Amino acid sequence: MNFLEAVPAIRRIDTNRDALFAIDVVGDVSPADAENLFGLLQAAYALHPRIDVLVRLTDEESVDWANISENT
Repeated sequence: MNFLEAVPAIRRIDTNRDALFAIDVVGDVSPADAENLFGLLQAAYALHPRIDVLVRLTDEESVDWANISENT
């Protein structure tokens, strides 16, 4: 594995709003990336009872909708 393969697919985007949770999703998401995302969300909800969520998708070639929960 080279150093480029270790770059997380999900990255936090800095905003000027405390209750806005913004992320950048670049390419394919690994299970480790998803676990990291849930940790980031838990931290955001620990600080704010309600948050707005912004997701920016970049270089995403396809989505396997069969694996997306109906509750999402």
